Amino acid sequence: MTRTPPQYPKVLSDRAIAALTAGMAALGLVTLGVLFAVASTGPPEKRTELRMEAIKYGLGVAASGGALAALLLAVRRQRLAEHAHALAEQAQRHIEADAAERRVTELYAKSVEQLGSDSAAVRLGGLYALERVADNNPAQRQTVVDVLCAYLRMPYAVPDESVLHHLSRPVGPKRYERAPDDWKPSAPLQPEQWAARNELEVRVTAQRILAAHLSNRPAGALSGFWAGMDLDLTGATLIHFDLSHGHAATVCFDGAVFEGWARFSDAVFDGTVSFRDAVFRQQASFGKTRFGDEAYFYHARFCGGAAFSGTTFTGHVGFAMATFDRRAAFDDTRFATAGFGQAEFRANAEFNGATLAGDVTFAKTTFAVEPRLDQIRVVLYGSRRDVWPPGWQVVPDPGNPTLGRPARTT
Repeated sequence: MTRTPPQYPKVLSDRAIAALTAGMAALGLVTLGVLFAVASTGPPEKRTELRMEAIKYGLGVAASGGALAALLLAVRRQRLAEHAHALAEQAQRHIEADAAERRVTELYAKSVEQLGSDSAAVRLGGLYALERVADNNPAQRQTVVDVLCAYLRMPYAVPDESVLHHLSRPVGPKRYERAPDDWKPSAPLQPEQWAARNELEVRVTAQRILAAHLSNRPAGALSGFWAGMDLDLTGATLIHFDLSHGHAATVCFDGAVFEGWARFSDAVFDGTVSFRDAVFRQQASFGKTRFGDEAYFYHARFCGGAAFSGTTFTGHVGFAMATFDRRAAFDDTRFATAGFGQAEFRANAEFNGATLAGDVTFAKTTFAVEPRLDQIRVVLYGSRRDVWPPGWQVVPDPGNPTLGRPARTT
């Protein structure tokens, strides 16, 4: 901590005080001389009295210089005392901040160390300790999120269904959700299955922490919202991942494998979103999700249904070479520009009420079932560069020349 010297007016400097004192003394002597000279011209019988008065007033003026010096010195001492007190308070704040920073660092380091333990209980304790660090220290939230994502990115072999069924409670943004009415425990696990079940519980807990603190639900949240977080879950294996109502900045799920359903409904992503080479084993729900920037689903595989109904893509969205094994719903979806080049739809592809503001390409896209592209509303402008499937082209709407719809020509 750098200590700056006290700053006070020039009048409180040693030189200024000495000069003012000398000046007042000189003024007193001049006053004494002038009054003494005046007294000498008075009546003879009063000269002695007048001279005494002259000496009294002259010495009084000279003495006021000393009083002025004492006053200025007292003011300077007060300023120095106030400065010393401010320095002491600043030093105390630095000490308290350093102590708090050390406590956070120690707790963070210990929590991260716990994640490497062989005991699932210790790893769970590390996760909850990290959650507490992030809740109490906003500056550490992105670091904690990075650690949670790094843990989920670690290689993981998905256990069989009997282990998955033994999760302590359903996975979701709320840490303690009521189990579905039809949920029933399966047969007791075998001893060799408990290690897999325990690690599954740890990973699901990490998912719950992320979901709980990235949720932008106005009511019912169990803990604070962590705003502006980036997620990097590249190559992660995620079990029944639920980020519905979530709000994040830039997210990356490249190469991620979603075991069970994946829910992103009503989520908001402010930055770029990437699901390149991601695999969705079951239903993928993106209903009413808002993508604030570009979104990429290149080479993504949707093994279950894919629901993008009511979704808003503010920037470009790319589904190039993506595979949809089951129904793909883009009903009421709003596109800026979109690319479906070489995508493969192996079941129904529905675009009822979708709106396309910019260019779209369906170059070499394959449809197992005839798509209803005629339900798409296309915003017409002068230089559209669309690529529609063979036999399709946009025709203007007779009632609104600014809109058009794709139509079969052959």
